[in-house]
Amino acid sequence: MDATPSPRGTSSSSAAHTPGSRVGYTAESVRMLRPGVALAHVRATLAVPAGPMAGDHQARYSAVLTHDDGRWQIASFHNTFITTPGAPPR
Repeated sequence: MDATPSPRGTSSSSAAHTPGSRVGYTAESVRMLRPGVALAHVRATLAVPAGPMAGDHQARYSAVLTHDDGRWQIASFHNTFITTPGAPPR
C-alpha cells in the first residue's frame, strides 16, 4: 500500500519537507482487536536527497485505529527508526 499522508497526518519531521524527499508506506499487518478497533503495523521508507538527514531511511510504525461515525481515525501512533545494531546514531 503506497499512501500520501493527509494534511492532518503529515509528518512533523523536517526531512519529510526537504525538497525532493520521497516517503512510501507498506502495510505489514492489520489486525482487528474488536469491532471498530484495529492495530496496524506499517513500514515506512524515506529518501532524503540533501541536508542533515540525507540518505535512505526505514521506520516502522504502529497505529491503533478506531471506527466511529463511518470514519477510521488514529487513536494512537508510535514511530521508530529502524537502525543497524552497533551503528552510530544519526
